[in-house]
Amino acid sequence: MGLYFEPNSDISFYQYFLHFIEIRCTIGSTVLLVGDINLPSITSKSFDLAQSTNKCQSLFHFMLYHEMESHNNVTNSLGRTLDLVSSNLPNMTVVRELHPLVKEDAYHPSFCISFSRVRSPKLRNKRNILGFNSQKGNCVYFYNELARVEWQN
Repeated sequence: MGLYFEPNSDISFYQYFLHFIEIRCTIGSTVLLVGDINLPSITSKSFDLAQSTNKCQSLFHFMLYHEMESHNNVTNSLGRTLDLVSSNLPNMTVVRELHPLVKEDAYHPSFCISFSRVRSPKLRNKRNILGFNSQKGNCVYFYNELARVEWQN
C-alpha cells in the first residue's frame, strides 16, 4: 500500500490510517507499506521507533503486530530516511537506484525494492470455522494502552 503523510500531521491522522489498514488485514496477511511518512527523526531502518515520538510508537506497534520490519536504509541529502518501506515479506532488500526513471530531488532519492515471490495460502471454506472477528477491534487504541502499562510493577 502506498502512503503519504503531510509534514506535521497530527498523531490522530497516523492512528486513523493505521487503523484503516488494520481492519483490512488479518493476522498472517502479507503487508507492504511504501511511502513518505514525514517523520524526520527516522534516520535508518535500524532506528528505534519504540523509543521515539508517539507517532513513531504507533507505527512501531502496528509493525510489531504484523511482524513487519523496516527495510529502507537509503538516506537523503540530510541523512534521513523519509520514505518508509516496511513489510513482513521475507528476503526483502531496498537499495539506492542508480538509474532512476524520473529526475529525483535531494529529499527523496530513488530506490529499488526486491523480494521473493510469495505464494498465497490456499483458501478454505470459512462457513464452519469459528474464531474472533479482530477486524472490528480498535487495535491502535489497544496498542497505545498496552504501551502505557508499567510492566515492571
